[in-house]
Amino acid sequence: ALRLLDEVAWRVQLLQNHPEIVARIVPFARPPYYANSDDQSLLNDAIVSAVLRNRTFLGSTARYEGRNKYNPAGPDWASQPEAQAHKEQLRAMWKLQKRSSVVCPWAGAVGPSSRASYVRLPIRGGDAVALAPRSLFAHLPYSAGNAITHLTAARGFAAKVATLRKMAKWDPLGSQVDAPAKVDPGAAEAEQAA
Repeated sequence: ALRLLDEVAWRVQLLQNHPEIVARIVPFARPPYYANSDDQSLLNDAIVSAVLRNRTFLGSTARYEGRNKYNPAGPDWASQPEAQAHKEQLRAMWKLQKRSSVVCPWAGAVGPSSRASYVRLPIRGGDAVALAPRSLFAHLPYSAGNAITHLTAARGFAAKVATLRKMAKWDPLGSQVDAPAKVDPGAAEAEQAA
């Protein structure tokens, strides 16, 4: 897991700090480069890379250098040989998947089974990346403390926005200012008494 996180961090920094590298990664890319540095799509490529043991930028970088709603000036992605290569990489990765399951003590409350099935994708050293099913986290209450869990379970931007709105945490202006810390008056009195 640490290797994957390091790889994603490296990719984000590479594309944010050196967008010109796109020309060396994506043969059909032309300036100005979109240089997608979205951590989720980069993580997806890092997983494909780890499973196939061959670094790829096709699903994150190459795909977004092709024409899409974010990059309308790019060439048609579907007509690029890289699009076909990306499909082949995904097929090869999914062929290596293994199914596993885990006991969920709380499952009786949320479903009929006490076991949750999940997919494992093998990476180096006998390790694997597991794709956790929503049922592993569905029992957690919606709260600010569980926001990350619920955002990862929400598929797509609209679902993430709906989840944040449900928790009253949606801020379309993207405030970069931390909320003021809540002060516990009892803690201050205890500190003075000590």
